[in-house]
Amino acid sequence: MPLHGLCRPPSALTRSLAEVHGRHSSFFSRDLRSLSLLRHRRRSDHARHCSTLVATRGSADVSNLQNGLADAVKAGLGLSSGEDESTADLQQRTEQWQGLRKGRITASAFGNALGFWKTGRTELWEEKLGLRKPFAGNQATVWGTNQEAGAIERYKQLTGNVVEHIAFKIYKEGDELHGWLGASPDGLINASLSRTYTNGGILEVKCPHNKGSPETGSPWTSVPHYYMPQAQGLLEIFDREWLDFYVWCVNGSSIYRIYRDETYWGLIFRVMSEYWWGNIVPARHHLQKGEELDRVQAYRPQAKHPLTDEIMSMSRLLAVRAPLIWKDVKTPALGSDQHLREKLELFYHSL
Repeated sequence: MPLHGLCRPPSALTRSLAEVHGRHSSFFSRDLRSLSLLRHRRRSDHARHCSTLVATRGSADVSNLQNGLADAVKAGLGLSSGEDESTADLQQRTEQWQGLRKGRITASAFGNALGFWKTGRTELWEEKLGLRKPFAGNQATVWGTNQEAGAIERYKQLTGNVVEHIAFKIYKEGDELHGWLGASPDGLINASLSRTYTNGGILEVKCPHNKGSPETGSPWTSVPHYYMPQAQGLLEIFDREWLDFYVWCVNGSSIYRIYRDETYWGLIFRVMSEYWWGNIVPARHHLQKGEELDRVQAYRPQAKHPLTDEIMSMSRLLAVRAPLIWKDVKTPALGSDQHLREKLELFYHSL
């Protein structure tokens, strides 16, 4: 029986989430300037809000999830009590890696969870419930995957940075309130081994397919705003302060520096928390009980959250503020790399 239509959650859950929304409505003002107040209050309010959201799941519709916080979280993640959650020695694109991602919202899907695309929230919801197969990729993603290793080598060559790899990280691993988020970075920049930094960063690589003509493509002139949730999610989950957004094309490359913004994270975490605990967790619970899809349908999310437009505006602002710290129109000859690297290091020291 196919899912159809857009419905609000049942009244008990709606009232609970509405109460949470009401308590924070003045805190998350529509005025972007007022959102700066979040920066110094984010940590304590973030934890208090998350605890409140967990408490709201105590409606009659999700009462069976309350046999203990650990059991509730495992039910939300779709895990059995004995399932291995370790990320040590994990390799990307392995069965275990896929399993860890399957039960979580990962950084690359944050834009979908936030409502950046018309069908993104509903498609992600269906995927996390097992009602839709995960995105299998297309020509653009195959191109990006195939070029990624070479692009990382080029980045290392240009910057002299030491790039390390980690397959996956669970947000605040061991903290049951946050374990439903995770991320897989393209690389971590080691500060102790790189000469130009006191604190490590993150590398995110993009290899645009240029609508099927990658051989004629050039790097974007700024960071596309729809990548900002992913970038800020990586910074938060790995607790880093900056990210190099490296755009590699056949005809050149660019590096944009994105800085961590806790105000932005506080806002998107709120929206994703409501999406996870209010839409995915109870719907998954009803499916596990073998109930009819009509009952599950009640938890289908709306296409946009009331804060989606505000988040998109903030994303655009952060994107245009990300400085371009390197650009080469065509890949320079190897003989000039040392000179280019020295210029880049001088720029880094001036930041």
